[in-house]
Amino acid sequence: MSLEKLQIRTAYVDDLLERGMDALNNVGDFTPFGVHPQLMLVGYIWDLVDLSDKVTDGLDLTYETVHMLPTTMTYVYPYLLREEEMLPARARLDMAKKLASYLMVLACNMHGGEIHIQRPNARIQQKEKRIALWANALTMTVGTRQHVDLLPSCIQAFRAPKDSDDGFIFEPRMLIAKYQRATGIDLQKYGLQHVRNLLC
Repeated sequence: MSLEKLQIRTAYVDDLLERGMDALNNVGDFTPFGVHPQLMLVGYIWDLVDLSDKVTDGLDLTYETVHMLPTTMTYVYPYLLREEEMLPARARLDMAKKLASYLMVLACNMHGGEIHIQRPNARIQQKEKRIALWANALTMTVGTRQHVDLLPSCIQAFRAPKDSDDGFIFEPRMLIAKYQRATGIDLQKYGLQHVRNLLC
């Protein structure tokens, strides 16, 4: 991913992406992820933006390219199955993490603010199901109006089609509502919409 292509508007996002890419490029040295867990988001964003270039004009961390997310997702999912050899359920979870990472940093880029980290206690972790936590242990929240973690909504948005585990259905209604609570912005107006990809 080339940082020059992204429309970076805040010093916080610039620093986050630079440090995250440094950590990813230093093979074997992921200590910064332990110290600064939000850096893990950069890897997911890197993949999503890089793959978006193959089927669209490319995501750039602004609202002007949100409409490219549905097309990008229909390309990324079979890519994960084929090239990364993921099982369908794992691919849907990975897609949810990529999308949540992108949208959280998009919110920071467009509205300012930072990503906040919390470590829920064990009782809350069990209630929330560890799968809906970052690294199975963390919540990351963002927002200038209300702090929200977009990962649970992204996971709920991706589901298997009826009668098949292949493909995915993306229903973003709850995710759009959660993002709007965080920022005041309705992503549906920018083209984030229902996607049905059955791999037929």
